[in-house]
Amino acid sequence: MGGPVRQLLLSSLRRRKNSGHPDHRPSRTISLVPGDCMKNLPKAILILLLLAMPRLLEAQAERIMVRAGAPPKVLLLVYQQFKPGAAAAARHKLEEAATAYERYNIPAQFIDMEAVTGSAGTLCLDPFDSFEAVEKAAAAIADANSRHSDLVRAQQMIDELVTRQTTLTALRRDDLGYHTDTFDLSKARYLRILVARVAPGHEADFAEETKALAASYEKADSKFPWAVYQVDLGMERPAYIFLVPLRSLKDLDDLLASSNSRQRDASEAERQHMQQLVREAYLSLESNLYAISPELSHVSKDFVAADPGFWKPKRK
Repeated sequence: MGGPVRQLLLSSLRRRKNSGHPDHRPSRTISLVPGDCMKNLPKAILILLLLAMPRLLEAQAERIMVRAGAPPKVLLLVYQQFKPGAAAAARHKLEEAATAYERYNIPAQFIDMEAVTGSAGTLCLDPFDSFEAVEKAAAAIADANSRHSDLVRAQQMIDELVTRQTTLTALRRDDLGYHTDTFDLSKARYLRILVARVAPGHEADFAEETKALAASYEKADSKFPWAVYQVDLGMERPAYIFLVPLRSLKDLDDLLASSNSRQRDASEAERQHMQQLVREAYLSLESNLYAISPELSHVSKDFVAADPGFWKPKRK
């Protein structure tokens, strides 16, 4: 995909070139499931930059050591669907874009994934340590585009194949994660993503249920970490995203065993309380599985070094 930041920037530059002014139509609510195309990209990137303020990260309960594969503080996610019959062509162009980013050594990371469940499409995850890092990546991309016309041309060809696109940003909630010190995207082959929309006023109930879930997994001696993110832009709030990295599909069997142990070990009163929290707090909960595509991704050297056999595939 070449990274949502690049898409935001390129769309803004093209629109200014073609119309002489940015698009001022109102933004629409979007989610990780297919919806209307994101039309207000110049305003979106402006909001991203305005959000680079300390107050957004003050809610973090603890700091996670910065390392390759660690859960990023800021997520930028873009979900795309392509024209019927254009999936193979889109994949080819996405790989061309990723190859160009590697060739020009552009300092902007992105992990591209293909949907295994749910609606067909691709999901691109751009990891950042801060909104300042978003701004730096945008500047690096702008500089690369000014020097390499093939980058702009590749993105234009991808855009021509896109029928629907959704974009959102989310901030890591360290108080709700589970064993995030062992969370490692660099070793993942799949990513299970849960999107929870919570009823307004029930954020505390959601937090209680999530912490209870973590406690039950700890009791079951589950070794599979997850990170929780609170959606900031791109869909109705309050909403949360769970990222669960999987090294193989077998991990799903182990996760299911941990989930079953929670139901088995809980008392009747605990089960009733849990069911009440879910009924009252959750408006919706969607879970999907994505397969990571290293040939469509562009990650740091440290990230590659963690598993070079996977992250350095032979490109065509």
